[in-house]
Amino acid sequence: LEVTVPYWRNDIGIEDDLVEEVVRIIGYDTVPTTMLSTPIPYQQPDRRRLLREQVKDALAGTGMQEVISYPLISLGDLEKVNRLEAGNLPLRIANPLSAEQERLRPTLRPSLLGTLTANQGHGEGPFLMFEVGSVFEARADELPDELDMVAGVLAGRRWELSWLIQPAGTPSEALLDFYDAKGIVEGLLGSLGLAADYEPGDDPSFHPGRCAQIVLGGVKLGVVGELHPVVRERFGLQEQSVGYFELRLDALLQALPKGEQVFTPVSRYPEATRDLALVIPADVPAGKVRSIISRHRGVTGVDLFDIYTGKNIDPGTKSLAFHVRFQARDRTLTTEEVNRSLQGLLRTLERQVQASLRS
Repeated sequence: LEVTVPYWRNDIGIEDDLVEEVVRIIGYDTVPTTMLSTPIPYQQPDRRRLLREQVKDALAGTGMQEVISYPLISLGDLEKVNRLEAGNLPLRIANPLSAEQERLRPTLRPSLLGTLTANQGHGEGPFLMFEVGSVFEARADELPDELDMVAGVLAGRRWELSWLIQPAGTPSEALLDFYDAKGIVEGLLGSLGLAADYEPGDDPSFHPGRCAQIVLGGVKLGVVGELHPVVRERFGLQEQSVGYFELRLDALLQALPKGEQVFTPVSRYPEATRDLALVIPADVPAGKVRSIISRHRGVTGVDLFDIYTGKNIDPGTKSLAFHVRFQARDRTLTTEEVNRSLQGLLRTLERQVQASLRS
């Protein structure tokens, strides 16, 4: 057969497309049934796609709503989030439909914050939204590097208005902030079997002192923080605080536990709890101290409950107070055993972070 394809049918280009058209016209039910001549190929799971779905399910499970936006932005959008680099502009497409959609986005921030701006006029929140999509990091004299990212934004009231909550002006009316965003990140990573560290970060999109780098095994997974007031003002956001986080899915994929996870039964024996108040140098992160304590033999849990600087504390130092839980899997620990383990922990802390017991 010699076939001339109408100019408006740009979906027909090969012989298989013609066969599909004929079958569609005569009816799929007229095609005879034929058994497969070979076994069905073994499924090769796409780990990247599975991770995307896991991330979406985990975030939706926290009450967040997924949004989908165009991957095109303008240079003005990047300037709003302080991500415009004059010497490293994102790729411009050849036929943009408008000046607002002419560049491939190198970050999800303008898209997600623009969606928040469009929604804030329809209520007082809470606004909890996330997006899983592609970003395009510009490279000099080369095509951009396409990466999968997940980002989330939180703003407005922490709870919806209800007669069940306390009257206005109480803590129940608190706004979503940095700690809510950090909590969602911890929940997401926990669902994937990961536990990251949070280190002080410096990002022009975030409020100084309210930004943290999400690090796992020395690899930066992303960032979490509270938007800079100037960035909020540029987007016309009325909320007093806007929490934001973003994670690189390729880094998450590399960090996922290898092999099967093993369940450890809960011990039937009681825990012994001790409060530990330490004085350490001011530049030592609390997360590092917590990590040292949690790795100590016999420790099953540790919680930071107080940070103090000021009177009765030497300049250049700070006080951290922890709840430390000890437990054995085969017996009930005696007071002497707990005290010996605690003394060994104090020696380790003194050696590694110059910690001393607060008097």
